[in-house]
Amino acid sequence: TGGHETAGAARRVLSERDTTMHDAPHPDDSAPSPNASERLAERTQELERRLRETERLSTIGELAARIAHEIRNPLAGIAGAVQVLARDFPPGSRKAATAREILREVKRLDAFIRELLVFARPVRPVRKPVPFETLLERARSVLDEQPAFRHIAWTVDDRLAGRPLDVDPELCASVLRLLVRNAAQSQARQTEGRIGIVREARPDGGQRICIEDDGPGFPEDPTERERLFEPLHAGRSRGGGLGLAIARKIVQGHGGCIEARNRAGGGGQICIELPPGR
Repeated sequence: TGGHETAGAARRVLSERDTTMHDAPHPDDSAPSPNASERLAERTQELERRLRETERLSTIGELAARIAHEIRNPLAGIAGAVQVLARDFPPGSRKAATAREILREVKRLDAFIRELLVFARPVRPVRKPVPFETLLERARSVLDEQPAFRHIAWTVDDRLAGRPLDVDPELCASVLRLLVRNAAQSQARQTEGRIGIVREARPDGGQRICIEDDGPGFPEDPTERERLFEPLHAGRSRGGGLGLAIARKIVQGHGGCIEARNRAGGGGQICIELPPGR
């Protein structure tokens, strides 16, 4: 399972830490320089942090999978029962309206459960060259699916026109859809909105993709912005409880990184940094 694989990663990190400590200079040896000692201490602290994070994600992943499987079947039964009952309700009645509201909430819960399962599952990208335009079409459809997002304008600045991405097409499309949805949700109550996609080259030959919006932006505190990518972070100011965490997990599975920023002219920006293709 995903949890067992993550636990295995935790053991590898622990082994790496023990190897680092084993290789440290013995007290009987010549004393290391202060800089070497500091580097060793920093390295050990980083390995310990990675171990704690890996163990925490392993626990969250296993719990998420169990909760999702326990809830999903009863939820489908509730939806089916409500649909049967709704057939006897007169159109336009309060009972019919209540049935529609129940089905909307069931659909919302089912979407959340799907996100739980995605988050609990290990990321194994199957890379291949993918036209950027194909991924943009999948991401753009988010705005068409939600009437509340119809007022949001869409712009694209592709500075690498014609150059494909070396990614898993399904996983990468999911990331872009999650980030576009997050940007759209931040502007849902505005009379006007905009989502801009910018793609450009990195100095190392990789690619940078930024999703910009004219919403309220992100917290000013860099630590708080980083916590936005934690699963079910209670202090999240925008987006779903798992969307950004899933996006980061998929991006990291491709060897990249993701960061939330505030734009100088207002609004937010989430940038994906992808390494050069294989």
